[in-house]
Amino acid sequence: MAVEVVVLADSRQALREAVFRQKTAHEEHEVAFRAAWHEPDEEEPGQRKP
Repeated sequence: MAVEVVVLADSRQALREAVFRQKTAHEEHEVAFRAAWHEPDEEEPGQRKP
């Protein structure tokens, strides 16, 4: 069991980093989408973008 903890530590860290990058990318996309949603459309003032 102790050997597994030592051997798999790098794999766990790599997985955590990959998950963090994926979550960060998703959150950045969400922020951009929400910002675009709230920007007024130049052609039709006062209308929301779908």
